[in-house]
Amino acid sequence: MEIKILLAYATTHGATEEIAEAVAGTLREHGLAVDVQLAKNVRSLEGYSAVVLGAPMYMLSLIHI
Repeated sequence: MEIKILLAYATTHGATEEIAEAVAGTLREHGLAVDVQLAKNVRSLEGYSAVVLGAPMYMLSLIHI
């Protein structure tokens, strides 16, 4: 049975998409089938053995004056 992975991501400025593609490339190098999609476009998980979610994280710096 082939392991098929869905790598779904959300991005605001495109950086998370770049990271998702890099992760997918590494998974493919290890013989896995990977589909990369925007999370908002995913309609079904049918046919996938695993799901990887990628989302942006922002660090907030608070300055106390």
